[in-house]
Amino acid sequence: MPQSPPPKAYMTASEVKEMLGITDGKLYNYVDNGALERIFPPGRKQGVYRRSQVEQLARDLQAFISTRDEGNTTFRKATKEDIPICLEIWLSSHPRAQRQETTATLETRLAWLDKNPDLYYVVEHNNNIVGFTGVLPLKPERVQEVLDEERLVKDIKPEEIQEFKPGNPLHIYIITMRTRPNISRSEKRAYGARLMGGLITIFIELIDKGITIDTLYANSESVDGIRLLKHMHFTEVPSTTSSKNYILKMNSPEAQEILQKYKYAFITRKQTKRKLQTR
Repeated sequence: MPQSPPPKAYMTASEVKEMLGITDGKLYNYVDNGALERIFPPGRKQGVYRRSQVEQLARDLQAFISTRDEGNTTFRKATKEDIPICLEIWLSSHPRAQRQETTATLETRLAWLDKNPDLYYVVEHNNNIVGFTGVLPLKPERVQEVLDEERLVKDIKPEEIQEFKPGNPLHIYIITMRTRPNISRSEKRAYGARLMGGLITIFIELIDKGITIDTLYANSESVDGIRLLKHMHFTEVPSTTSSKNYILKMNSPEAQEILQKYKYAFITRKQTKRKLQTR
């Protein structure tokens, strides 16, 4: 006997797949990575999904497609000339920050880039920077000090930053991931996903060069930031501050799965570009 339709606030798996245009396998992936929650109401053998959550995912996917294909959106390594713009984006998220502190922060970032030029990355939309991220390869005890707020990021000295070279396994702290404030939430999520995806591609390139990455570290207070980290299979670890701390051990099955997916997508994208260039 067929089950009765779910309440209006919920959707069946078939309805979700039709709305999102996805397969069973993709639906399972969204459930596994926390993008969708499968619920089993009393008396139902088949799971259902919150309509509001499905509709939000549909908007996020549409924003990602539009920013990727139609809006000429690119991910690239930042130059020293980009850092003031990145700090303006950061300042807009911290209205109480003092301008003189920003000046000191700029000098610090530029000194970092003298030690290691591969620390900052931006996402551009129509040649305008709409978001940025940064990483710091540090000794694990230095990372822990920052996570515990025993030390401020701006107080990290250039000589404490490690270079991306083969040798000792690296511990990399994702400093920040910010987008411009005057854009829609779906755009923020799309650009945030582009920043994280770009970073993973950078890590793949480093690994291919023989550089060993032991652990990635990050923290976040925002709902979207936490959501993105969970989506990338970061694991929450105890925190002594108001922020939530996350790590991703690069030798874990979850990390290896992510790297393989992005590596396949990266290779496929390069092959597609070559085909287009030869036409």
